[in-house]
Amino acid sequence: MAKSKRIRNFLFQGHRYLGLVLGIIIAIAGLTASMMIVMLDTEEFFIRQGIEEVVPQGERLSLEVLSDRAKDAPIAQGYSTVTSISPYTFPNRPLDSPVTVSLSKPNNEDDWIDVILNPYTGKVLGQAPERNVYETVLNLHYTLLAGKAGGIMMGVTGLLGFILMVTGIALWSGWRKLATGFKIKWKGHLKRRNFGIHQVAGIFSGIFLSLALFTGFIYNFPDFTYPLIYQLTFSPVPPEEFVSTPIAGKSSITLTAALDAIKREIPEGIFTQIDIPQTATDVYQVRKKVPGDWYGNPTWGRSFAQVDRYSGKVLSAIDITKASLGEKIANGMDIFHFGLFGEIFGRILYFCVGLSPTILLMTGFTMYRLRRRHPKLQTQGDRSLIKH
Repeated sequence: MAKSKRIRNFLFQGHRYLGLVLGIIIAIAGLTASMMIVMLDTEEFFIRQGIEEVVPQGERLSLEVLSDRAKDAPIAQGYSTVTSISPYTFPNRPLDSPVTVSLSKPNNEDDWIDVILNPYTGKVLGQAPERNVYETVLNLHYTLLAGKAGGIMMGVTGLLGFILMVTGIALWSGWRKLATGFKIKWKGHLKRRNFGIHQVAGIFSGIFLSLALFTGFIYNFPDFTYPLIYQLTFSPVPPEEFVSTPIAGKSSITLTAALDAIKREIPEGIFTQIDIPQTATDVYQVRKKVPGDWYGNPTWGRSFAQVDRYSGKVLSAIDITKASLGEKIANGMDIFHFGLFGEIFGRILYFCVGLSPTILLMTGFTMYRLRRRHPKLQTQGDRSLIKH
C-alpha cells in the first residue's frame, strides 16, 4: 500500500509540473487544431457559394486542356507556371466536382493562386479563397511561428505532452471508484470544483489528445521516427527522394502519359492531387484515393506514385490497401492526429478535444494557485488526488 502511494505521489508531482511547463504550448496547439478543423470543414461550403454549380455533361476535358484554360484566364495574369492540379476539388462528390489548378509566378512558387474550372466545359468558375489565415494558423500549430527551432519545441512538447496525458489517465480517480471519476462538485470548494472539471475533461479527451500529441512528436521528428516505424514493423524503407533522369534530346512526357503509367500500376480509384515537376530532376508526384482506403478525409487518399518525367517510368507506386504494415502506419497517422474517422462525428470530437487543453490548463493552474496560497489546502488537496 505504501509503495502504491509513493508511485501515485510521484506520478502526481510529475503530472503537475509537466502541466505547468507545457500547458500554454499544448493549449495553443489544441486551439489552432480546432480552428483548422473548422476552416477545412467549411472550405467546400464557401467555395461553392462563390462559383456556379457544375452539371455533369459528357466526358471531362483533359487536364492539359484545363491547365491551359487556367493559364489563359484573366484572373491568372502573371501566373503562368502550373505547380499542381486537384482533378476533384471535392472527391466525395466526384461527378459535380470542379477542377482546381494551382498556378505560380515564374521562378516564384511562393506567389500562387488557385483557379477553379468546370471540368466538362473548361469554363473558369473563379479563384479559390486565399488561405493566408489558414497557413498562419497551421504554422503556429506546428512551429509556434518560430521556424525550425519552434518545430523542435513542438515536437518535444508532443512527446512530453503524451507523458502528461498518460500520467493524468493513470491518476484518474475513477479507476478506484467509477462514480467519483465523473463527479463534479459544482457547489463545493473552488479547488474541488476545479478538480472535478479537470479530471472529467481529462478522461474524456485523454486517449484522443494522447494520440494527437504523440503523432505530433512523430511528425516533427520524421528523420528519426519514420525509419523506426519501418524497422519495428519489419517493413521495407522507401527511398527518401525520387528524381527524374534527364535524357539527351528528350523533353518531358505529358501529364496524361504520366497518369496513364500510374493507372497501369494502380488501376482503381481517383486522382486527388498531382504535383507537376518544376526542375530538371523533379518527378510527377501523384496521390490517389482507392476503394478500401478508409482514410476519413476524402480530399486526400493515401495511395501515391512517382513517375520519371522523361522516361515515363513509374519509380514508385503504392496502393495503400496492399502496402506494408509500416507504410500503412506511417501514412495513416493523420487519421488519429486530425480525427479523420467517423466522418463528421470524428471532426466534432476532435474539435472538442482541441479545446480541452485550455480547460485543463485553466483548472489545473487554478488548483495550483490555491495550493500555493493555502498550505493546508495544498496538503489536503494532494492527499485527495492520491487517495481518490
